[in-house]
Amino acid sequence: MHVPSGEIIMEELPMPHSPRMYDGALYMLLSATGEIVKVDPEQGQYETINKIQGFARGMSKIGDYLFVGRSRLRKNSSTFKDLPIAEKALTSGVTVLHLPTAAIVGSIKFESSVDEIYDVQILPDMTRPGILNTERDMYKLTLTTPQSTYWGSDKEISQ
Repeated sequence: MHVPSGEIIMEELPMPHSPRMYDGALYMLLSATGEIVKVDPEQGQYETINKIQGFARGMSKIGDYLFVGRSRLRKNSSTFKDLPIAEKALTSGVTVLHLPTAAIVGSIKFESSVDEIYDVQILPDMTRPGILNTERDMYKLTLTTPQSTYWGSDKEISQ
C-alpha cells in the first residue's frame, strides 16, 4: 500500500513481512515462501532476489549485506502447518545475503530455545552485546558502559 495515498500497489502476496527501503529501493520478505524480494511499486511487481529455507521475518542491512530472520514453524499450528515452506522451516536463525550478488554467504542457526524470530536489527560498532534481564541473578554480575560490557562469574552469586 502506498501510505500517503492509500493506493493498493500489490495484492495476494504470500504473507508479506518486513518492508524496508534500502538505497532507494523497496525490499520485503514473503514469509510463506521464504522469498526475499525487491519491489517495483510503479509496476506493481516484484523480483525474487533469493529464497531461504525458513519462514522469513525480520530484515536489516549493513553495507552490502542483508540479515534475514527465519523461524521454525510449529507442526501443530493451524495457521502455518500447511504452508509450502513448512517442510523446510525446521530451524530458526539468521541468514546473511550479499545483496549485489544475491548469494547467501552465511547463516546463524539456533539449535534450541529460539523458535520464532519477528525482527532483526544490526547493532553497529558493538563487539559483544548482551541481553540483560532480572529473571536470573546473573544480571547482578554485569557492568555496562557505553563502550563495553563486563561479566562477572556466576560462582560469585549466593543463592
